[in-house]
Amino acid sequence: MAFKQGLKSKPDNPRGYFNLALMYHKSNRHSEAIEALQQAVKIKPGYVDAHFELGFAFLKVGEETAALSEYILFEELDKEKAAKLFDLIMK
Repeated sequence: MAFKQGLKSKPDNPRGYFNLALMYHKSNRHSEAIEALQQAVKIKPGYVDAHFELGFAFLKVGEETAALSEYILFEELDKEKAAKLFDLIMK
């Protein structure tokens, strides 16, 4: 897994965790995507795309409350993208 190898050499790279999470999403491994995305936003709290994907991943595993919590945090960073996440939560 190339992304995991890259993270070994640069463990503080939020983009690496984001890319790893996208790969997990594509493989329907949403719980693992959540872990990677949580690491990405821990390193870079203002990482808008990672916050969106984290909320989406929470929805995929049936964690609507966690998705809504992520929306609340995310709304301060990017209202437009947060609105898209909110629409997904409300479906």
